[in-house]
Amino acid sequence: MKLIVAALLAAASVSAPASAAVITYSFTGTFSGSASGVGYSGQRVTFTGIGDTASARTVSDLTLVNLSSLTATDATGATVFSLTEAVSFVARPFNGAIGFVSPTVDRVYFAMTTAGTGGYNGLSATGPFTGNAYEGTTAGATFASNFGPSRIDGLTDVSFRATTAGAAVPEPATWGLMLAGFGLAGGAMRVRRRRVAFA
Repeated sequence: MKLIVAALLAAASVSAPASAAVITYSFTGTFSGSASGVGYSGQRVTFTGIGDTASARTVSDLTLVNLSSLTATDATGATVFSLTEAVSFVARPFNGAIGFVSPTVDRVYFAMTTAGTGGYNGLSATGPFTGNAYEGTTAGATFASNFGPSRIDGLTDVSFRATTAGAAVPEPATWGLMLAGFGLAGGAMRVRRRRVAFA
């Protein structure tokens, strides 16, 4: 019995990557800005970012999750623009700051701070939370999108929600550790049975 317990503890003590999950971050608000020279003002727009928690990393007091896409759509579902450059979702739990940033250059696409997201780690479903504190594209610079240079000037009356796509799927390394643990436990039981038979 001691051998079985030791085998299970050994398998459990090996650290493995956390299970990955697809996560969707959505900000909806009254938008002002431009896409390929076309100005927008007072229009309800939803910014939707699709990420994978397996890409999450911590930098200082920030949690960043790489996004596979970031798209802005209007109330009719028409695309305002889609980013064609790298983008990450960022969460700063201690003061509830959340938003979208560039992982490669010093750029904030937009960020909001609201008491509702205080403590949010950026990796789980949450919301909706509402707020107005908002910062637009850093220094008003334009960024690359499918409709040419675009810019976010403002977003007010914002609602934020994060959702996950079903249950998280274990990483291959996690499956491997589970199988190894079961194998060790089975082997330990077999050795014990042999000793009892000889006795």
